[in-house]
Amino acid sequence: MEPEGKPSSKSKIFKFVIIIAVVIGFFVIIMLLTTSSPKTVYTKKEKKEEEKAVVMTVTGNNRIQTYNTYIVDEWNGYRFKYRSDWIVKKQYNEKGGLTGVTAYPQNKKNENDFIAIGNNQNNCEDYKMVKCLIGGYGIIMLPIYTYSSEEDITNVYEALTKSIIDFQGSTKSDIEKIRKTISIFITAQKENKFSTAREVLSADFLNNYDSKKFNLNREGSIGRYEFIENSKYLDDDYYQVPVKVYAYFNEEKNEIGYWNYIFKIRFINGKYLIDDIIINNFQTK
Repeated sequence: MEPEGKPSSKSKIFKFVIIIAVVIGFFVIIMLLTTSSPKTVYTKKEKKEEEKAVVMTVTGNNRIQTYNTYIVDEWNGYRFKYRSDWIVKKQYNEKGGLTGVTAYPQNKKNENDFIAIGNNQNNCEDYKMVKCLIGGYGIIMLPIYTYSSEEDITNVYEALTKSIIDFQGSTKSDIEKIRKTISIFITAQKENKFSTAREVLSADFLNNYDSKKFNLNREGSIGRYEFIENSKYLDDDYYQVPVKVYAYFNEEKNEIGYWNYIFKIRFINGKYLIDDIIINNFQTK
């Protein structure tokens, strides 16, 4: 028998086993909690590669490069830009020489919806042309024109002609600007505003111009006007442009006849100015 007051060896072993069980249970609980808790997953976000700007460059003959919604093309020394949803046809003669280019939208609304370079035209004298200028490089200068007044066509025309000027840096005449000069003068005459008209007159012509002619009593009031055939490019940057100006009584629709104006336009210091005006006798209807 073991002495009283002292724990038996069996009770010591029992306590030791309980302690070990508690320690093991503690670690088991920690392990369970660790494995059951959700893991946070970190993913590395890749930065989107920045789009590089496309540089508009063309080298060699007849190379094509897409530039956003436009195409830059080269044809016998002409570099020009047009919409990528347009069609371009290039014309050559039997000897392979340059004759022209025609650009038009895939879905044409009418037969005038096109822009042309050359194509058997040597000048901007066709009065039906809505826009036309002579442009190119070196000694090769061709008319760039359209018969359309549709906004989509004229927008592409502006981009195309600007690209040719930017690439080649050479223009000879611009019928649209010439006609605008004439329009300013006729409108000013119609409204009896000589101060406006004098802005489009050359200094030499203005010095010798009799302003009384501007306000002469006529056979009728000045009404509408239209550009007619036989425009001519003269020497030394002169242009001769005929215009038919109609007269009316009371209402513009009641036309009684017309005058034939012949404007002589000169390119001076970057502007198209009137250098002479001939007004032929009044023609009754």
